[in-house]
Amino acid sequence: MSKMTREERVAVKLVDLLNDIRLDLTLVGMYIAKFARKGEFLRFEQVYYSADDSQKTDIDRAQHYSRMEDLGRHQ
Repeated sequence: MSKMTREERVAVKLVDLLNDIRLDLTLVGMYIAKFARKGEFLRFEQVYYSADDSQKTDIDRAQHYSRMEDLGRHQ
């Protein structure tokens, strides 16, 4: 098995933490709003939108990097 990237390890940890059905996700959201600065909150939003987009389009890492390269060419 290949070694997981840092991003994969973070994703697995987040999924594991949020998978606890005893966890009140509304309170988690309230605490994120309380403790996270605006920049951190925006990064959290980016993770959500990326996950949502990935589920809808079934994009993989190679396709992601290709999209980023294309965006760089069009600036």
